[in-house]
Amino acid sequence: ASSLILSPRGDEVAVRSHDTVYRVGVPDGAVRGAWKLKSLALAYSPDSRYLAVATLVDVVLFDCATGLEVARFDVAPGMYDTMCFTRDGARLVTADCDSTVLVWDVAEATAGVAAPSATKKAPTKKTPAKKARG
Repeated sequence: ASSLILSPRGDEVAVRSHDTVYRVGVPDGAVRGAWKLKSLALAYSPDSRYLAVATLVDVVLFDCATGLEVARFDVAPGMYDTMCFTRDGARLVTADCDSTVLVWDVAEATAGVAAPSATKKAPTKKTPAKKARG
């Protein structure tokens, strides 16, 4: 593992390895989810509902209850190695190594996402989220 982050509830950790992100239960160690992604940074929303994963080309938002992708933030390719949610979880803040800071509206990004099917099919490609206003 190259890094990990504890969920706000303390019931799981997200772990970055070379090419996979894992969600692992605490204290049982059970793998709750895994995605083949070369990630740079991880962030849980304050309510542990979402896990944001920064890659070299975008930021992906996963729903922790279903394990499905619910939004994709279309950032310029770079090194988004730092990010966090605001205290209320309404916005996701990403920072690039070139000092670019972007603020994203989480509700707008996840609006219109259909309820997951019983078979948990792979999600369809989402339209890029818009930057938050103000």
